[in-house]
Amino acid sequence: MRHFLLYLLSMLFTSNVFSAYLLGTERPIFLEDGCPEEIPFDCTGGFLSCKNQLMYIAEGLQGIKSWEKTAEPEEISCAKILLKSIYDSEDADTQYAIAEGYSFSSGWPPYDERKNEFKTKAVDWFKRAGSEGHAESQIELGEIYKHQDGGTFEAISWFKKAALQGNQKGQSNLAEMYTEIREYQLAVSWHKKAAEQGLSGSWLRLAEIYESGIGVPENFIKAYAWRSMYKSKWPNHGEKEMERLKNKMTKEQISKGQELASKCWNSKFKDCD
Repeated sequence: MRHFLLYLLSMLFTSNVFSAYLLGTERPIFLEDGCPEEIPFDCTGGFLSCKNQLMYIAEGLQGIKSWEKTAEPEEISCAKILLKSIYDSEDADTQYAIAEGYSFSSGWPPYDERKNEFKTKAVDWFKRAGSEGHAESQIELGEIYKHQDGGTFEAISWFKKAALQGNQKGQSNLAEMYTEIREYQLAVSWHKKAAEQGLSGSWLRLAEIYESGIGVPENFIKAYAWRSMYKSKWPNHGEKEMERLKNKMTKEQISKGQELASKCWNSKFKDCD
């Protein structure tokens, strides 16, 4: 959803419609240092803050250039000052937003020639924020490295940083990486942590792990409990898989699976063994 909104925003910022919009807005009152009290276009009611909107204009590599054709010199000067302050920021959320801007631009056809440059800059900014403990940046880095040859352990390192902060997505992704390298006990442990926070994807993965018995003792009762809770949340998913599991079980096992699911659900996923 975020990328779709950014796409729409980029289309607006690089269009003639946006230039006309700039010309039609009321000019703000300038301060003594040449910068307006507000960014020189009406950004109220948008889904991004004013600063983020201006940042994305610049990151689109069209905004400032097209703006220079219509804006007053003071506005251009102020925009560049504001952009510099944004790029000099040590705030992790701001660094993450810059990284997202580069990441988005790298996948947009008009910038194919600079795709690799933008990807490198995105990683750079994600690392700045991630090194400050920004969990979403750490997850993004994990996603980037897990798709690179030889990047498995770098991905694990970044996912683990987010997971240790209690981020459920980081925990789930870390569990998946441990599954890939066949560290199944660690995978179950981290899926459980994510499952305890209500991440239904980890409920399903635990069901699959216990049913298959790969790396852990096969346990149809636990598999049934986790799959049952997943189906409670997503009733239109997994019907065939549940029937397949039930066909492997005795009536007594199904009954125990139902009891365990109830106990697990009522304990908010804490008492599930």
